[in-house]
Amino acid sequence: RYDDWQALWTEDGMYWMPRKPGQESPYDYISLFWEDRMLRDVRIRRLEHPRNWSQQPPTRTVRLVGGVQVEGVDAGGNLVVHSV
Repeated sequence: RYDDWQALWTEDGMYWMPRKPGQESPYDYISLFWEDRMLRDVRIRRLEHPRNWSQQPPTRTVRLVGGVQVEGVDAGGNLVVHSV
């Protein structure tokens, strides 16, 4: 349900996974990934492509977002949240 997941994002939402705990910014350190809408689309299309041999058979994993904490509101009125 990648398209459903993608539809949850705002147009300017960034999907970021820091490389190490405590990393406060994707600008100052290397991250595992830091993706805008276009890069999330590329990731989704790659995973769904029939010639994606690494997904034959498809991975049966589930990602659960837990421990969501509201950090505050940014200048644009958007919630800033973090999770484990």
